[in-house]
Amino acid sequence: AGAPRNSKADPKTTGPRALVSADGLHWRLKQETPVLSMATVLASLDGLRDAMLFDSQNVVFWSTTEGRYVMYFRVYKGGLRRVARAESSDFLNWTNLELVEYGDGGEGPGLVQDLYITQL
Repeated sequence: AGAPRNSKADPKTTGPRALVSADGLHWRLKQETPVLSMATVLASLDGLRDAMLFDSQNVVFWSTTEGRYVMYFRVYKGGLRRVARAESSDFLNWTNLELVEYGDGGEGPGLVQDLYITQL
């Protein structure tokens, strides 16, 4: 059955979740709540549209360079699909939320355009 097509996601309970596995085959939720909720993202980044958060492939990995987990996820701001970034030392608590800026290597900001995927 599932949720009706016109239903709206609850910003407090919608977002990526952490799963754990001892054998890589059988997985369980680490906690019931998302590790990063829509409500947290909306409170941290101004001007976002709540219906368009986490609506693409969210990418999370351990950054050996930074010594922490890094998450890239899609947001919607100013009529454009954008990519945001967050960091975590324990995979459960995420901080340093920011929009990814796309520079062209020169002075000033680069071209801002729709990005449909988050594989950076």
